[in-house]
Amino acid sequence: LPKAGFEYWLPVLSALKEAQLPTLRAAVGKSDWQTAARFVTPEAIEVQLKTFGSMASILGDDAYTAIGIKQRYGKAIKQLQSVVVADTPSETTALEVVSSLEACASELYALVPTPVIEQVKAREAAIRNLKAAEEAAAAPRAEAPQ
Repeated sequence: LPKAGFEYWLPVLSALKEAQLPTLRAAVGKSDWQTAARFVTPEAIEVQLKTFGSMASILGDDAYTAIGIKQRYGKAIKQLQSVVVADTPSETTALEVVSSLEACASELYALVPTPVIEQVKAREAAIRNLKAAEEAAAAPRAEAPQ
């Protein structure tokens, strides 16, 4: 499928919101600046902002709201980048910025209509089940003892 609709971008946003940002928060909380730095590389930032921009492009009436959220996220991620690469990073400041990033991701996710979220989750579950069935069918079968 093309990388254009909710079926692609909502799972990417969900992964950011539910896995990547909590991992970032944990790294900052432990002053693990090496792990935090991987989250704010130019490439990582580009992917994050593309996610926000792509979601904005498919949100219809809420597109302008989503663009505003993307701008806030972009400003916060750049701020985090400067904190993380500082000679003596401030854990307190970094955690405040991570809170801003989390708020932006949650706000963007909240713009997605509930039926769309449910359809995307059902689609992902169906794909997982199909893959599991294909793997089970492809797995060599143990012969029954005679």
